[in-house]
Amino acid sequence: LDEAVEASADQAWLRLKKFCLLAVRQRTGSIHRLLGQSLRGRMRWADAAHALGVCAWAVEHTWAFDASDTSSWRAATDAIEHVQSVGKHARHLLDTADGVEGTAALLSELQLRVASLLTQGAACMSMALSQFERAREALEAALTILGHDLPAGRDAGRLAACRAAALHTAGQVARYRGALGEAGAQLERALALRRASGDHAGCAATLHELGVVALRRADWCVATRLLRRSLDAQRALGRGTRGEAATLHQLAVAALSSRPARLEEAEGLLREALALEAKGAHALGGRAATLQQLARVAERRGNAAAALAHLRDALELHARAYGEGVPHVNKASVLSQLANLAAPAEAPGFLHEALAMRRLIYGGGDHAEVAFNLGKLGEAERARGCLPAAREYFAEQRAMLERLLLPEQEPEPIQALVRMLGAGVPLGGRTLAQLLHALRWQRTSARETGDMAAAVELGAEAQQLQHAMQVQAAEADATSQSAPRPAPASPLLEPACACRDTVRSALLELKQRRATDAATAAAAARACLGRIAAAAETLSAVVGEAVAAGPAAIGGGREVEARADSICGGEEEEEEEEEERAEGATESRLRAAVLEFVAELRAAASGWLVDGSDTLERRLFGACDVLRARLREEGVVLTDVVDDSSRAEAITEQGDYMLSAASLAQLQRAFGAFTVDAFASGATAQLPRFWSSHAAAGGAAVDAFAQEWAGEHLLAHAPVHLLGTVADKLRATPAASAVVVAPHWTGAPWFKQLQELAQDSILLPAGSLRAVAARTAHVRSWRAIAFHVARRDK
Repeated sequence: LDEAVEASADQAWLRLKKFCLLAVRQRTGSIHRLLGQSLRGRMRWADAAHALGVCAWAVEHTWAFDASDTSSWRAATDAIEHVQSVGKHARHLLDTADGVEGTAALLSELQLRVASLLTQGAACMSMALSQFERAREALEAALTILGHDLPAGRDAGRLAACRAAALHTAGQVARYRGALGEAGAQLERALALRRASGDHAGCAATLHELGVVALRRADWCVATRLLRRSLDAQRALGRGTRGEAATLHQLAVAALSSRPARLEEAEGLLREALALEAKGAHALGGRAATLQQLARVAERRGNAAAALAHLRDALELHARAYGEGVPHVNKASVLSQLANLAAPAEAPGFLHEALAMRRLIYGGGDHAEVAFNLGKLGEAERARGCLPAAREYFAEQRAMLERLLLPEQEPEPIQALVRMLGAGVPLGGRTLAQLLHALRWQRTSARETGDMAAAVELGAEAQQLQHAMQVQAAEADATSQSAPRPAPASPLLEPACACRDTVRSALLELKQRRATDAATAAAAARACLGRIAAAAETLSAVVGEAVAAGPAAIGGGREVEARADSICGGEEEEEEEEEERAEGATESRLRAAVLEFVAELRAAASGWLVDGSDTLERRLFGACDVLRARLREEGVVLTDVVDDSSRAEAITEQGDYMLSAASLAQLQRAFGAFTVDAFASGATAQLPRFWSSHAAAGGAAVDAFAQEWAGEHLLAHAPVHLLGTVADKLRATPAASAVVVAPHWTGAPWFKQLQELAQDSILLPAGSLRAVAARTAHVRSWRAIAFHVARRDK
C-alpha cells in the first residue's frame, strides 16, 4: 500500500480505459462485469488479498464521514457502494482463507479495516440516507467479518474496540428501526466490551445511547439515570462539547416527557445544550433538534408563536445540514410538528410534504411512520370539515398497519389479530396501539358522515382489539410479577389474605342460606357479622404490631454492601438503596390498604346492625375486591381459595368482568331464574350456585365444560375467547337452556353462531358490565347482548 502501488493502479486505469474495458461516468470508473469476474477467477488467493487491501486502502483515503459534520455526508454517501463492495469481497476472502500460509498480518489488517469501514458506512446510511435495512445488513457483515477466528498476528485490543463500535452502531440502527429490544441487547454487549477494555469514552457514548433507548420505551427514570451517568463521564474526561450537548438534549426530553412534565428543568437543559452546540462549526443537526424540543416546551406553555419560530429555524437548519430538497426523517418530523401548530387550512400542506418525504425515505413501502403520517392527514382533513377525505386517510392508515402486523394477508385482519393475541403471539405494541387509534378515528368519521352501520361495526372491532390487548397485557404482568419479582416480604400479607378469605367464605355461606332458608337469614347474617368482626379485629392487631416493630420488620434490616463506583459502571449501591426505599414505600401502601379494608368491614357491619340494610353483601364483596386490586398493584397474587395447597391460583380469569346487579335482574325477569352461574369465580359469582375455572370457596364445581348442562338454565357469561366453545356446547346439548352474555361485536366469529342458536335476545346498554380483573375498566363503555338459547328437546 505505497506510492508504487498507487502508480501501478493509475497506469492500469489508463490502459483499461484505452481499450474500452473501463467505463467512466461522472468521474466514476467501473470495469466491465465479465472482465471483473474473469480477473478474479484467475487470481491466486494471496494476489486477491493484496488487491483487496489496495482497494480498502483507497476507499479509506477517500472516506471522510463525520456523524456530527453534515457537510461531510454528501461525499460519504457517494462512496457507500464502494464500502459495501469491499465488505462483500472481504467476507468471501475470509471464508476461503483456511490453509493459506504467510498472510496472517494482511488478513488481520483487512479484518479490522473493512469491518470499521462497514460500521461507519452503516452509520452514514442510517443517519444521512435513512436506509435502515441496508445499514443493518452492513453491520451484520461487519460482525461476521470480525467473528472469523484468524491465525495469530491480530491485535486483540483493536479487535475488541472494533467489535464494540460495530455493536454500538447496531444498537443505534436498531433504535432507528424501532426494534428497541434488539437495540438494548446490542448496546449492553458493546458496553460490556468497553468496560472490559477500560474505554471510558466509549462507555460514556454507549450509556448515552442506552438512555435514549429507555426514553423510547417511556421509562423516564431509567433514562435519566443512564444519561446522568453518561454526562458525568463525559465531563470527567473533558471530551469536547458535542456529546455533552447531545446528552443534555436527551435529559431535557426525559424531563419534558415525565408526568408531570418538568418544563423549567427541560428548558434550562436545552438552553445549555444550545450554547454548547453554537460553539461547534458543524452542529447544524444538533441545534435543529434542540430547537424542536424548545418548540415543544413553548407549545406546552401555550406560546404558539414562539413554538412556530423555533420550528421554522429548525427546518432551515435541517435544510442546510442535509441539503435543500433532500428527504430526511428529521425534516419530516419538523413538518409534522408544524402541522400540529398550523391553522386547519395550512396543516394538510405540511403533512403532504412530510408524507412524500417519508415515502421516499422508506422506499414507498409500508412503514409505521408513513401510517402515522396518514392518520395525521385524516385528523387534519376532519378538522377542516373534509370528512370523506378523512375517512379515506384513516382507512389507508388502518390497511397499512394491518399489513405491518400480519405476516400474510387475512380476509378478516382484526379477527386474525385477536386470535394471535389470545394465543400469546407477541405483536408490536406501538403498532397495535396505532391500529386501535386508527379504528377509533374510523368509527368517529363514519358516525359523522351518517354511516351508522359502519360506525357500529368499527366500534365493535375496536372493542375486540382493545380487550385482546388488555388481556395479553394482564397475562404478561402476572407472569412478570410471579417469576422475576417475588411478593414483598411483609408481615401483613398472610393475615390480610386470611381475613379476606374469612369474609368471602362467610358471605358465600350467607348467600346460600338466604337462597335455601329465608326464615333463618337474619340469624345467619348476625353469625356472619360475628365472624367478620373477629377477623377484622385480628387483622387490626397485626397492623398495630407491624407498626410497633418498625422498619426492622420489613426485609430483615438488610445491610448494603459497599462498592466502589466508577465512570463505566457500578450503580449497584444506588440500586439497592432504591430497592430499600421502594420496599418501605410498598409496606406503607400495604398498611394503608389493610387499614382501609378493616375500616370498611366495620362500617358495613355497623350500618347493617343499625338499619338492616340489604346492601351488606354488596358492600363487603366490594371491600374484598378493592383489597384484591390494591394488593395486586404491589405485586401480590391474591387468591379466592381457602385451602393452602391452592393458594397460588389467581382470583379471577385475566380480563374477567361481570354483569351489573340491575342487568342481572332484568335478564331473570325476561328469561326466568337461572339455576347456575356457569362461568364465575369467587370474585364474580352472582348466583348461590356457580361453577368456576379453579377451586373457589362456595363453588359447586370446577370447569363448566366438564359439567352436565342438560336440564340446567345457565347464566353463561364466559370470557370472550370461550364464546365459540359455549356455542358448540349448547348446540350439542339440546336439553339445556341458557342466556349467553357477550359483547355486542357483530363481526366476531362466535356472534353469528350464537345468533343462529338464540330464540331471542336483549341488547344491554353501556354501563351494564362491571369491571373486576385488572385492566378491565374499559368494559363499562361496552354495549352487550344477551342471547336466549331455549331448550330444543321438547
